[in-house]
Formats: sequence, structure tokens, C-alpha cells
Amino acid sequence: MVTSMKVHESWRYNYRQRRYLQHASSDEIKQRLQDLMDNMCDFNADGKVAMKSLNEEGKWTVLFTHVLEELDLRGESARPELLQGGHFDGRRYVNCKRAAELWRGHDLSIGTYLLKFSKLKYLRPLLNVGSLRIAPASYYRDPSLNFSIRDSELEFTEELYGAKVHHPPNGDYSVPQDQWIEMPIIGNVKSTLRSDSDYYIACFSSSYEYRLYDDFEAEACLVIKDIGRFANSLKSRTEEVLPGWTSSFGGVDYRDPYYPNRNMNIFFGKHFRYAYQKEFRFVWEPPTKRESLKPIHVELGPLKEYCELLGL
Repeated sequence: MVTSMKVHESWRYNYRQRRYLQHASSDEIKQRLQDLMDNMCDFNADGKVAMKSLNEEGKWTVLFTHVLEELDLRGESARPELLQGGHFDGRRYVNCKRAAELWRGHDLSIGTYLLKFSKLKYLRPLLNVGSLRIAPASYYRDPSLNFSIRDSELEFTEELYGAKVHHPPNGDYSVPQDQWIEMPIIGNVKSTLRSDSDYYIACFSSSYEYRLYDDFEAEACLVIKDIGRFANSLKSRTEEVLPGWTSSFGGVDYRDPYYPNRNMNIFFGKHFRYAYQKEFRFVWEPPTKRESLKPIHVELGPLKEYCELLGL
């Protein structure tokens, strides 16, 4: 009986009842394994992989077990090459040790600060005069961006497992719909939620992880120690630059495409592969549809009273 199973066996049993990865390609399975490992693992001060505590990565362990079960059902195994690429391509996180040194002595609780990782040439003006560049959502699909930053912020594609379609018997559409025939679909149905307009977005991290300097190819990190003051200043300045636009801010909701959510907010929804970044974002929606936007700059005034610059 299920009640007598070990925990990992119950996860495998539950997966077999809803085999949502059955039609995933080998490349999709590989990418999912890498995405899960990115969230299950951390990188210590030496840049070496370390497993997070069970409290932190418990939900990822369930999904990881589902992938292992799918591989078993295919007569395959989790070969080492499946984890090659991404964060596990053999490169060393060279800045982790320095990142650990910079954070030593910062007794800040998660939720009380924000972080901006970038080049010094951008963060120095931000600290000194509050000069902030705000990019449109369309910017982040630029293929020249690295895999830790690049994403399609204008859309999110879900995989609908076990979907069914209804069609009229003999193609007779005069038949009432309650008499239509139900047919299951072989494979998953992809459903894409899209924003009908470009919009502006400013991205920050809400948790300090040593790997983020390397992931974002950053030279420094701006620590914002008063979120309320920063948010109010940013809101005030952007209202002058973007009159009539709707602004909002909050933490990102990381979504698993194989677990669809019809109520997903496209402005704050993101693929779970980026969950370890713990993003906090500011969003500005235009009053009318915009096909494409250009970056803008705002000046918030000096931030030195409540911000600190940590440079590698």
C-alpha cells in the first residue's frame, strides 16, 4: 500500500499516476534536470557545489525524483552527461570566495534588503546620483545575454498534460455541444500566455548568493537597505517620466510549466529555473499597447544614506 512506502517511493508512485514528462524530448529532460539541480544546489566560498538544506530544496527533490522515474520508465538512467552545461559545465565560480568576504558582517534578514548586480560603471552612478537604467521586457530575449539573464519576459509557455478535445460527430457542427465527442490528445498541448504590450521592468535580487556575481557577469553589487525608501523614490521619479503608466512591484512567482496556472500574472511569473535568484521586480505597464520600447534613465538622487556598494 502507498501508506507503507518510503517517501521517495511515494513520489515515484504519484508520478506514475500523472506521467507529465512522458512526451518530453531527451533535450527537455536534460534541461529540466539542470534547472532542478540549479535550485537544489548552492556554491560555497570556494566555488564548489554544495547541496542546500532539505528545508530549502525539498520541493525540488520531489520533481527531481519524478525525472528519475521517467528515465527509469524509458529504460534509461541519469547519466553524468545529462548534467553537463548550465552551472555544471565544469567551470569554477571564481568570485565566490571574494563574494563571501564582502558579505561577512552583513547581518541582514531576507526581505529587508534588495541587491543590484552589475558593472561598476553602472552601479557607481546609481549610488552617487541615483542614475538607474530601466529596460523594456523585450530586452531580455536578446540572444547575446547569458543563460542566467536571458528569458522571454513577454510570454510563458505551459505544458497541458492529459488534455482533451471535443468535436461534433461526423463533423456536424449543428449538433449541440453537449453531444460532442470527447477525445484525448496524444502528447502535451502547449499553451502560451503572452503580454499584448511591451512594458518596463527593473530587476533585483532579494537574497545574497555567492554565485550571483558570476551568473550575472557582475563586478559589484549594490545593497539597498531600505526597500520602502527606494521604492517610493523610484515610483515618484518614474511617474514624472512615464505619466499615466501603472506601476507595481513585488517578488517573482516562479512557475513550473508542467503545472499550469490559469491565474498566472505574466508580469511577475517566471520559469522556475531562475528561482534561486529570488528576484524582486518593479514593473511599469503602458496605458496603451506598445509594440517595442527603448530603455529609459531616471535619477533618484544620491543613495549613499541607505545603500552600500560591494565591489569585487
